[in-house]
Amino acid sequence: MWIKFFAGPNADAEKAYYDGEDQLYELFNRGQITDDEFEARYQRLKEEYKAALNSAASPTVPEDLEYPLD
Repeated sequence: MWIKFFAGPNADAEKAYYDGEDQLYELFNRGQITDDEFEARYQRLKEEYKAALNSAASPTVPEDLEYPLD
């Protein structure tokens, strides 16, 4: 079992996405939805997540605090 922590301005959107993803996998693994239903619901979940992120005001990180990817 994974423990997930959510913080910051996108915490609600992230939590909703990962909770929805967990529920989809659980429904699929129990045989309550078909592969096609899973794919359709997963696409809708991703679209809703992207829309929530685009509508949320994400703070920018000052350049002097960014870490190089060396």
